[in-house]
Amino acid sequence: MKPTNGTVSRYGVFPLGETLDHAGPMARSVEDVAIILEAISGFDLNDPSTWREGAHNLRVDLKRGVEGLKIGIDHEYCKRDVDPEVTAAVSEAVIQLEQSGATVHEIDMSGVTNSASTWATIFTAECGASHEELYRSNAAHYSAPFRAFLAEAPNVTGIQYVKAGIERRRISRAIDDQLQKVDVIACPSMALAPMALGGKAPEEVITAEIGNRLLKFTSPFSLSGSPALSVPCGFTASDLPIGLQLVGAHGREDLLLRAGFAYEQATKWHLRHPRLN
Repeated sequence: MKPTNGTVSRYGVFPLGETLDHAGPMARSVEDVAIILEAISGFDLNDPSTWREGAHNLRVDLKRGVEGLKIGIDHEYCKRDVDPEVTAAVSEAVIQLEQSGATVHEIDMSGVTNSASTWATIFTAECGASHEELYRSNAAHYSAPFRAFLAEAPNVTGIQYVKAGIERRRISRAIDDQLQKVDVIACPSMALAPMALGGKAPEEVITAEIGNRLLKFTSPFSLSGSPALSVPCGFTASDLPIGLQLVGAHGREDLLLRAGFAYEQATKWHLRHPRLN
């Protein structure tokens, strides 16, 4: 789970993109995620981004089911530039939530189409700022692709960064507009199945085109600071895992966990693990 920005302290975490970074739990089950998130969330004087209140009582309604919850999905958004196996698995997952008692509504995610490029501008500038001192004295310890990336960071102008910040607010509003209609937005966690690296560093394999596709379903909600939960929802024909992403309004981790738990209990995907060589 990626909780609402400011829910979990990032103190002690080396920053990558200062305004984009989130910290959250990973676990084998939704209930374990809820337990961990309750434990690690809360105010921290060492992190000025943290809220005064953390995520509490996440398990009170965890097993209540999805009766009455409104699930929103933009089928075209989940299809365009997405692996067909991923689209099919996510569509089936939404049908399962509907069969479990939720109501499904078509929403419009066209307002987030510039998310990847907006995220990239902000990330590049902030990553350069985070690594500025360390990179200056330890450049040789960085991989060649990452050195090349950091060399580009100073080329992001102040005007470009400000324009990206303005676009970020517009994207955040577009997401909030859809969450006025539904409780939870459903979409893939990733547009593509996991890729083989062949012993190379990820940045050597991920081209700009692939990078944009990988950012399609994560960048909007990093920009908005929205909470998001990813749960297993299937496998490709090549036995590669597929994730269903559930996104909610700020501070509504409880609804995402409730929906995720209901889906988990209705399926067996969380019990199947990919084969590792």
